[in-house]
Amino acid sequence: MKILITGILGYIGSRLAILTRDKHEITGIDNGYAAQISKIDGIDLYNLDIRDHKKIESIASKLDLIVHLAAISGVDTCKKNPLLAHDVNTLATINLAWICRQNQIPLIFPTSMAMLGDPVKFPIDEKHPRKPKNIYGYTKYIAEQNINLYAQNSFPAIMFMTSNIYGHHIIDGKLILKNTVINKFIGLAKNGKPLTVYSPGTQARDFLHLEDTVRAYIDVINKINEFKNEALTMTLASGKSTQMNDIAEIIFNEAQKRGYKTKINLIKNPRNNETLTDNFKINISKIEELINFKPMFTIQSGIKEIFDLKY
Repeated sequence: MKILITGILGYIGSRLAILTRDKHEITGIDNGYAAQISKIDGIDLYNLDIRDHKKIESIASKLDLIVHLAAISGVDTCKKNPLLAHDVNTLATINLAWICRQNQIPLIFPTSMAMLGDPVKFPIDEKHPRKPKNIYGYTKYIAEQNINLYAQNSFPAIMFMTSNIYGHHIIDGKLILKNTVINKFIGLAKNGKPLTVYSPGTQARDFLHLEDTVRAYIDVINKINEFKNEALTMTLASGKSTQMNDIAEIIFNEAQKRGYKTKINLIKNPRNNETLTDNFKINISKIEELINFKPMFTIQSGIKEIFDLKY
């Protein structure tokens, strides 16, 4: 297949490109906004802003599939750059969905649990009410709504409502990572700095390893022609709820085994809009059924794998 990956130099996009380039003809788009590398061997790369609708359309007309990963990601980043977040996450995504509709091109797109705001029922599933509390959540929610409209009777659109991703990978000897909480804690531990847990510490999240995340994308790519011309949302998560105190404890213990000197500090929470539920159970039965998805990594094995990664 001829596949376009937007945001190909990013955290997920670069790993997906590495794992699919031998089986598919991969084209990438990235303007380098949050890139940690400048190229990927064997990939045709356009240095292009996802907001350049005309150029995107000229590339897309020759494609079999678009995986749209370009985004202004993260709650804090979107809060600092609200107009940019709106332009990239919402308007550019709506334009891309329109291109997919005009050309009947399947689309894979990640939304976010941030769309939900404070969960009102557990386990969380695809039908959970959307009530975003921040700009990032709003941008993803508006994009999701428009993709639902444009895909109907026109093209398959698979949307992953994704939990918290962690893990590292390596390209040409360079470590590629994202500053998510587990990755950040491991970096602090290796540098002998304390792990700062915001009170109460019992707040829970679902954490999914990068390799499991990318494997889900690959499984959908392989089955994309089996899906109907409509939008379909799947929760992409581990299905396990873990509290922040426990995350810090696991990382502390792994650090101790390797001779790293660190400690855990519990401090006052500076975030006034954080979801503090002590259970964040996510129902992944839909993705299990549709693509036979089974996470390979537990929190314990995933954290150990990051500590052991050589680069």
